Amino acid sequence: MALRSIAFNQDYTCLAAGFDAAYKVYNCDPFGECFQKTDDGGANLVEMLFSTSLIAVVGVGDKPANTMRKLKIINTKRKAVICELTFPTAILYVKMNRKRLVVVLVDQIFVYDVSCMKLLHSIEASAGSSGRVICDLCADDESVLVFQQSGTSDELAANAGTVVVFDALQIQPTNVIECHKSPLQRIAVSKDGRLLVTASVKGTIVRVFRVADGRKVHEFRRGSYTAQISCLSFNADATVLCCSSNTGTVHFFRLDGVDRRESTGSIDADVDAPDALPRESSITEEESSEINRLINSQLGGHNGFAKKKSAESLKNFIWSKSRTYLPSQINSILEPKRDYAFIKLSSEVESEVGLVDNNCYVATRTGDFFVYSVQPGQCVLLKQYKIE
Repeated sequence: MALRSIAFNQDYTCLAAGFDAAYKVYNCDPFGECFQKTDDGGANLVEMLFSTSLIAVVGVGDKPANTMRKLKIINTKRKAVICELTFPTAILYVKMNRKRLVVVLVDQIFVYDVSCMKLLHSIEASAGSSGRVICDLCADDESVLVFQQSGTSDELAANAGTVVVFDALQIQPTNVIECHKSPLQRIAVSKDGRLLVTASVKGTIVRVFRVADGRKVHEFRRGSYTAQISCLSFNADATVLCCSSNTGTVHFFRLDGVDRRESTGSIDADVDAPDALPRESSITEEESSEINRLINSQLGGHNGFAKKKSAESLKNFIWSKSRTYLPSQINSILEPKRDYAFIKLSSEVESEVGLVDNNCYVATRTGDFFVYSVQPGQCVLLKQYKIE
């Protein structure tokens, strides 16, 4: 059977998997299958409600009864369908907590009351550059919903990196956060709904914001080369952030402590400012020639695009060189922070990641399930299983 989808439940104790002719649920520790259904067709999406017997299933679309426009809420103990919801277009995502069910289409987001499956609200949405509406719902009852800002094509281009924060309990937007200049690739919200993490289609920088006021509190560098981020997730108390991509690498970033860029005091209380900065510095003859070349190319150019490019080159060159004369205390603030631990899979494959205590669960799109011990540097592989 071909694997079509994988998704951890809200506390990473179980993994739900959809196949072309079945859907299954696995315990993570110890790993093992605890539920399967093979007489109902395959599943393109399977979403669990914590470790309860309630799951949401979307079919693979191979026959009318198994259309991708239909959401089935199933009791796994009785193997019975509790209710069915049919939508005008294919369902892209399903998110749940104990209070709310969120169903995402290509142009709409529907919010339901889980207790009675009553439709509470619908939100106009727009697909991002990936062709999907990008959104997430926090696991706790606060029901903070985050999604990419929608609008006309011109508005989307201008706001491609903007996230809307929506209170799914009170059914009202609470904030709009400008996260990136580039279009969004992936977003996630912490379990308690207090932190938002975002990555753009470039995949080089990961940013963390406070949901309440939209303030950026952390910025991390995943890598120098473009990558497609497949998963962003927090641990339970939002002190560690996981990030995986199609490069087959999982990065871990620390969130504990106060980020220095948001300090209300001096840049660094331990720095003696008058002596920390150099009193004078000289540049090399080669650097002087490069600056003169860039200045002359900017002043002498007649083509607007060429002038813009040379000006940008001049700015980047001077910035890169000036940083070498800054004290290390300031440079450490200007540079995005790097990971403190990482996992390198044997192949370049997308994965879903869950962090529980000091163990990390990695489920790949190719059907592998890994358990790693998270420690500074390269993490240690403890166990490996197949999702089949």
